Amino acid sequence: MGLFDFGDRATIQTLAYRIGVGVEQMESELRNSPNEATPMLRGLAHTIAEEIYKTTILVHSLSKSSQDSLKVDFKKRKINFWTFFTELVPLCEVVESLTGFNILDCTMINKYGQKVKIPGT
Repeated sequence: MGLFDFGDRATIQTLAYRIGVGVEQMESELRNSPNEATPMLRGLAHTIAEEIYKTTILVHSLSKSSQDSLKVDFKKRKINFWTFFTELVPLCEVVESLTGFNILDCTMINKYGQKVKIPGT
């Protein structure tokens, strides 16, 4: 672990927690309105994409050993940061198919069918 990584690690853990809360809200919204791109789902997808963008910038500022040892809380478990991202993939695929937002790479499909960066990321 790098000597100066502590502040970034704590920030990443906080952002991951916020992403986890957003993911739980998205899962709830999908249960309540399956196969529907509700305004709530679109808003959550946009917000989570912004949080993921901030998180990835911070993670890449950490040393490789710090990245590998970074643990985050997700669904009442403490897991490796990269495992956390892997567990988001299935939900992200569902959300992208409904809303056009890819929350992992911060892109969306615009009205012309083009893949563009999500504003604010």
